[in-house]
Amino acid sequence: MADWPKPLNPPPTADAHRIETDRALLTKGEESLNCKALTILYQDEHGLLAIDKPAGRYCEAILEQLIRERPDDDIIMAHRLDRDTSGVMLFTTNPTATKAVGRTFESGAVHKLYYACCAGPSPPWAQTTLSTGHGRSKHGLWRVYGAEDVGAKLPGGSKVRGMNTELTVVKEVPFCHLHACDVWLEKSILSGASEMTEEQAAGICHDSQALIVLARPATGRTHQIRLHCAHAGLPLLGDVRYGGPWAQGKRQFLGHLLHSHRLWFTHPFSNAPLEIVSPPPKWTGTID
Repeated sequence: MADWPKPLNPPPTADAHRIETDRALLTKGEESLNCKALTILYQDEHGLLAIDKPAGRYCEAILEQLIRERPDDDIIMAHRLDRDTSGVMLFTTNPTATKAVGRTFESGAVHKLYYACCAGPSPPWAQTTLSTGHGRSKHGLWRVYGAEDVGAKLPGGSKVRGMNTELTVVKEVPFCHLHACDVWLEKSILSGASEMTEEQAAGICHDSQALIVLARPATGRTHQIRLHCAHAGLPLLGDVRYGGPWAQGKRQFLGHLLHSHRLWFTHPFSNAPLEIVSPPPKWTGTID
């Protein structure tokens, strides 16, 4: 038996799998109803197009909508955002732009800043940088590995890759503020059980405060910010896959709370600095 690197984070629980499955089914069932006009944050004559992605929609659905609405353009995603992540999402509208923007991403010249709403308690640091490994475990799940494991082989044939994120705690926000935000599920996704299991009870947040964290990833690994926030002891609210609470009191989260706030790089055609910004969502509170 091969001596594979050992993940530093635990696998999702059975209830996490069930909640994620129900969320996915709910999203796909409502996709035909979610065709509201997309907010354009930036577009130019060179073929760059940035939209303000709503939370709760798959990237593929956003792409399909843009293709329907812009039949004369050759729309391609420049990068991806998770279903529940909102904010700046970049596309290209012609093959020349696709190649140029692709090279910019591949060179690591695209910088990103995210807002995350995390479960506490407040850490002993105001800012920290996490440098770990990242890869798929033998069950195909994305996991955190030790920095010393970077380069080691994994069960599926891939290797552990480096993953670096800077986290900054911005402020605490009371849950009474979050209660007024559109982040809650109307109907229970754990219905049918007469009694709550110990596992389900452990996933309920009883804190009075949540933490707003700025995350700046230096690498672009799948689920990077979600993994690193959880690894730092600050799982995202609603991120059941990586240990975040699925509910606060009797209210259940629609999904994880993560927002792509800023994306900046040197324009591949004009060589001018380009910054694209999506306003912080309501759940961040007032950001100074």
